[in-house]
Formats: sequence, structure tokens, C-alpha cells
Amino acid sequence: MRDLLMRLVGTDAGPDMPLIAPAMLLGDGQIVKATEGMTAQPGETLVHEFQQFNRFDLPENSTEIEIEITEKYAGSSIGFDFAIGKDAGFSSVMQTRLRLAARSELQGLKGAEFHEKLAAEGAQWVSLGAIQMSDVRAYLDLTHDKNPIHVDDTAARAAGLSGTILPGMLLCGLAEYALGHAQAEARIEQMKTRFMAPVPVGEAVDFVVVPRKWNAQGALTVVRQFVLTTERVIAAVMDVQLRPSGEVGQMNVNQAHAITTYVN
Repeated sequence: MRDLLMRLVGTDAGPDMPLIAPAMLLGDGQIVKATEGMTAQPGETLVHEFQQFNRFDLPENSTEIEIEITEKYAGSSIGFDFAIGKDAGFSSVMQTRLRLAARSELQGLKGAEFHEKLAAEGAQWVSLGAIQMSDVRAYLDLTHDKNPIHVDDTAARAAGLSGTILPGMLLCGLAEYALGHAQAEARIEQMKTRFMAPVPVGEAVDFVVVPRKWNAQGALTVVRQFVLTTERVIAAVMDVQLRPSGEVGQMNVNQAHAITTYVN
């Protein structure tokens, strides 16, 4: 996952464990069973509505990872909370919310035009090349995402889209490494993402990193990232809290053993 994100962003640096690493659990049989259990009416499609990540410290002597997955249902939406860590504390939490959307609703997802006034002083642009279908398939192979709107034009058009679109979680992962490319010392503590418009497969993507807050020592602590399509439409907005370099504990995943617990 890390190698894929670094290649797409065009950087040779970044965290050993991407924020979106828990996305690789979405192909777990329990999760698939839960999402398949959602009753879709004709013309409805399961879409990514909201995403949040939190990264915490983990004791250095932790050698076992515990994964707790919580399912939450609310009407036509289903949420999954992934807590990854050890009994002494969690190293990261990922909250994912999916929902069933009607064809007419997806047809109306146009997003808002990005205006230069949103790029405050100090904003940095990170431009990526076109994200090709081969890149999308590489990501989907890692996450076991079976949603056909990412790979099948016919299915995407039937859902109300113009064609296949990039997975929202992939945009979150790219945003983390784009931020690291723009701010080398940035370490994400929390990222909240709102998805506003689809990004077609095969299009280039721009990330605009806008500084918003600094601490008393002058270190950057809060940024807002805009994900833009080639037409300068806002596809997603990430509100990101940072922790100064050196204060975020790292989890040794090479020596870790995973235990999964499901909470319904």
C-alpha cells in the first residue's frame, strides 16, 4: 500500500504505515457479509460518504496488534469503526461510513468550483498525473473492494455516474502522502474527509494544502486539503490535525500478530 501511494504521489518518503492501511480489512468476510446484507432497491448503489482517521501513540514494546471492528447501522447507512492496537492503547482508529444512494442522487453530485480565495497565503499545490485503471486495480487488489463502479463503466453509468470513479479511500491515502510531500515534517494525528464529487478514473488530481493553525512554537498543527479534479471541481475536503515531528509513536508491524474482534 505504501509503495503504491508513494509512486502515485511521486515521493520517496512517507509513513511506514499509511493511515488507510485498515482499509485492507474491508475485504474481511465479516465486513463483506454486513455490506451485502444491506437491501438495495433497483437503481441504488453503495457509496463512500464519510471517512475519519485517528493516529495515536503505541507503547514501543507492543508486539501484538488487536483489531476491533464495530458495525453501526442507521437507515440506509452502515458504519465501521476499526480500532488497531494493543490492550495498553490503540495506535489508530478508522471510521468509515457507507450508504445506499439513488441514481438520481449520484447524477447530481457535481461538487463546487474551487476559487483561488480558498487557497490562503502559504497554500501548496501537489499535482498528480492521471490515476489509471491499472493503479485503481492495484489498490482494489490490496483492499478487496468489489464495488463495480470503480472498474466497470457499464455498472458506473447504471449507478448514475459518467464512468468509473476513483475509490474515496484511495483519495484519502493519496492526500496523506501529498501532505508529506508538501510539508516534510507533517505527521497526521487526525483526518476527517467529506466527499463532494466523484473523480473519474484516468484523470489527474490536484491536492491543495492550506495551512490553518500553528502552535506557540510556530509548528503547523492544522491544515485543510482540497482534492480537485482537472476541471477544478472540489471532489473532497480533508480537515487534518498534525502533531509536531517526533511526538508520534510508530507501531512495529513487522513483528506484530493480529487478533480480530467483531462488535455488532
